[in-house]
Amino acid sequence: MAYFFFNFSNERNQKVHDVLETIQETLYAQLGLEPGSGPKTQDYAEACESMMETLVRENAMAYLVIDALDECSIDDRRTILRLLARLMGPSPQVPRWRIFVTSRMNVDIQHDMARLQAAQVQMGPREVKGDIRNYIISELGRDPRFDKLDTEPKRAIVDAFLERSDGS
Repeated sequence: MAYFFFNFSNERNQKVHDVLETIQETLYAQLGLEPGSGPKTQDYAEACESMMETLVRENAMAYLVIDALDECSIDDRRTILRLLARLMGPSPQVPRWRIFVTSRMNVDIQHDMARLQAAQVQMGPREVKGDIRNYIISELGRDPRFDKLDTEPKRAIVDAFLERSDGS
């Protein structure tokens, strides 16, 4: 399994080079190779695809998770989506990849995913806010100071986080 989380507030987690390098290093470890022992190339997409094919040949199932795809630039998204298209395409070399991508509903991403015939699960604002609320309450519940607060200050804290959860 390879996983990458794009993060708009962290420049290192926005570039296609970084996602491909991270995936490549993860795959090295899964194939039992020393990091950096693979082919010396600047074409990370090609190197990743080659290692992904090797991983699939040696295992019954392989997973790739890309979280927050919308947090990277449009050009980098195109590169990632081209790689996904090759992995998801009709190629008999990579038949067993399970790919999970999360993103906001950007038009370019929706268009490319539809072209890939990818199954889509959409969450509306109500579900997203509910999920965020549950996470906030869970995380704050780990802090004993939060337990000492009355109901109203707890609600105000959760509401303040929810108001900021839309990126503002």
